[in-house]
Amino acid sequence: MSAAALAVVALGIFAMVKFLPTDVGGMSDGIGADIDDNSGAENKYFTVEDYDILEVEKTLKEYALEIEKPLLYFDWYAETDYLESYAWRLKDKTKEIICFQEELVDFNTGCVVQIFIIDVDLQVDVFSEDENTTNSSQIAGVSIDWRMKDDKAFLNFEYQGYRYYLRVKEPIDEPYVLSLAEELLSQKL
Repeated sequence: MSAAALAVVALGIFAMVKFLPTDVGGMSDGIGADIDDNSGAENKYFTVEDYDILEVEKTLKEYALEIEKPLLYFDWYAETDYLESYAWRLKDKTKEIICFQEELVDFNTGCVVQIFIIDVDLQVDVFSEDENTTNSSQIAGVSIDWRMKDDKAFLNFEYQGYRYYLRVKEPIDEPYVLSLAEELLSQKL
């Protein structure tokens, strides 16, 4: 093979490696698992400038099975008429997924429910409003922090090394909001 042909092949391989996105499920350890821990900081903080949000074809359930982690999810896939999933991927060389997001409609109520999952050692700026809660409840031994504001509800809790954020658009009432956390946590039993 000539030197020019080798150069073209090498350039093509470089371009594929450098510019093609990494497969969303390609990490064996899951959300936030490969974040560099050399900084010595307990929590890693990310702003919107640090990551891209990419729509993905996998459901949260499929992603959890692929990475073999006990992530909690709403198993409404057969009944819902609206479902979108997103991976929040760092813009740095690692392309690490720092958050998995799913948005779907509760077929019983018509409420739009968003669920976001991040590693407990990560902090993402957009969740600061979600953490500004006014109520706390215990469900299945897990502390649920939550609040209702105008036509939205915010819940967050930690479970098995992950922080879960739920946002509910036009929630019916407080018992409904807490029932969502209860439904998720019932998977752990």
